[in-house]
Amino acid sequence: MMGRGRSSGMVWALALILLGVVLLVVQLVPGLSVWVGGERGWPLLVVGVGALLLVIGLAAGAPGMAVPACIVGGVGALLYWQNLTGNWASWAYAWTLIPGFVGVGLILAGLLGGRWRQVRAGLWQVLVSLILFGIFASFLGGPALVGQYWPALLIVLGLLLMVRALLHPRGRWGERGGSGPVEVQPGPAAREPRREWAAEVQEAAVPLDGAGRARLRIRHGAGRLEVRGGAAPGELVGGSFAGGLDVRTQRQGDLLDVEMQTPAQGWPLPWGLGGTLDWSCRLTGQVPLELDLEVGANESRLDLSALRVTALRVKTGASSTEIVLPAAAGYTRVRLEAGAAAIKVRVPEGVAARIHVGGALAGVDVDTVRFPQVGGVYRSADYDTAAHKVEIEAETAVGSLSVR
Repeated sequence: MMGRGRSSGMVWALALILLGVVLLVVQLVPGLSVWVGGERGWPLLVVGVGALLLVIGLAAGAPGMAVPACIVGGVGALLYWQNLTGNWASWAYAWTLIPGFVGVGLILAGLLGGRWRQVRAGLWQVLVSLILFGIFASFLGGPALVGQYWPALLIVLGLLLMVRALLHPRGRWGERGGSGPVEVQPGPAAREPRREWAAEVQEAAVPLDGAGRARLRIRHGAGRLEVRGGAAPGELVGGSFAGGLDVRTQRQGDLLDVEMQTPAQGWPLPWGLGGTLDWSCRLTGQVPLELDLEVGANESRLDLSALRVTALRVKTGASSTEIVLPAAAGYTRVRLEAGAAAIKVRVPEGVAARIHVGGALAGVDVDTVRFPQVGGVYRSADYDTAAHKVEIEAETAVGSLSVR
């Protein structure tokens, strides 16, 4: 099998070849420049950003990046059509296509990652999006796809929602019960920084210094971030930090307050073309932890299963994030704030959960066998009496959220 570093280089090579072919065709056929340049073609820059996000995801081995890539690319294509036609009023109904862009991203991410449940969720998103587009377009001045019969689409959508609601709680649609086999993904501990192509790596450690509890803030930009247990005795955090590390520490009684961030510098080169800011952090499981992470366009893998995390906040932009929550920390409060991102959360067996999700345009996939939905909240049946439990509050703009 082709090595990951070589695969990354191949992806970028193909991307450059494709860009060169497009530019060459424009040079050979000057008439095309009218369509891709000047005042008409500026939305193609947005499409290009979406394509870049997809290429970054492929190079990084993060299929979830297909979701923000399709959202950005789809919006760019829509802007391009509106700019050509001057039909900016179409936003009144064209916004209904955005959940469909999310669905296309889910389908692509599922196909790339071999996750068929994600493909099914994406197909559902696309179907609902097309139905909503047909409804809104029919009475807001758009193409009358079904003419005066557009109310029939409401009936179809209602029937689909009814069927899905009836089937979903019984474990269909690819759901697994708590006692069935569970798909296991390789955890962060199985990965090592790819030093043959990474930026200059700095080994560093922050001593625990006898603190009884700790608050750790991590600010990380483009690259990969891995967080797991396994810090050496007497250390709060240790690990390898490509691109360097800035650390600020403050002691408040028995609380050790630490902030870690990438040093101020220019933009890193993309995967496969130079160095990236790959961080691999090992945290202590000796004391209770509060974690606050802000990440940019990156791939984050957080394995907190062996840690005593009492509070977790993750704020992410266009990224792919996988989180394994603590297995025995008592009560853990989790706050997720995401833009155009794909987030996967795994709740260990034996841990109860209460989950509230906000964000109308997000693709949400929650294991309702473990966490039945009551009203607008997903909740374990034994949440009130469980010894170990997590409370998850998620706010997502566009993207996908999976809780298993």
